[in-house]
Amino acid sequence: MNKSVLFSFLTFSFLFSFGQEKLQYKIGDFVQGGVIFWLDQTGQHGLVCATSNQGSNIPWDTEIDFKGDAQFPPDRDTKSVAIYDGVYAGKKNTEAILKFVNKRDKLFAALICDDFVMTQDSFVYDDWYLPSREELNMLYLNREIINEVANKNGGESFDRKSYWSSTDVDCSEKPYCYIDKVHLAWGHNFSLGGKTKQSPSKKYMPYLVRAIRSF
Repeated sequence: MNKSVLFSFLTFSFLFSFGQEKLQYKIGDFVQGGVIFWLDQTGQHGLVCATSNQGSNIPWDTEIDFKGDAQFPPDRDTKSVAIYDGVYAGKKNTEAILKFVNKRDKLFAALICDDFVMTQDSFVYDDWYLPSREELNMLYLNREIINEVANKNGGESFDRKSYWSSTDVDCSEKPYCYIDKVHLAWGHNFSLGGKTKQSPSKKYMPYLVRAIRSF
């Protein structure tokens, strides 16, 4: 190998290694359209959340309009459509909810996330979704650093109120098979605590929405 070829090879190797190193992210980085709140073992892939809420007073679906009092949903004995939980599960849930509702004339949590578009450093990010229970809990656990980074970049802090997850209550499980006909989904009140404080909520409840995406 002549010297010029060797030099070119070493230069390429250095630049490639440098580029690979730059792909190592950390929690709290403001990249990929939002704030990183979870990373896999490689440090190159994970989840980001939007820097602001996508909506407030938003229902989980459109079957009933909230009127301020306890309401009795119409009988609907269908299977739960979005029961997945865990990392990346929110994307599958969101797709299932959109397919089930099958209309876009009224705002609901999954639709707001699906419609959200963020442009950062000339890159357009349009693949957002409503987080699963676990993903929403990770937002809660990392809320302090998310709030700090979001506020520094024109966003806002999480409210100490309830946010929607995309995870449906599984009406095939006890006790929900006795008391629910697919009218409950999991909400998370950020003033109460972590995942154990998440609660089944009527889908017409007016909760907050914060979108996430994977990279």
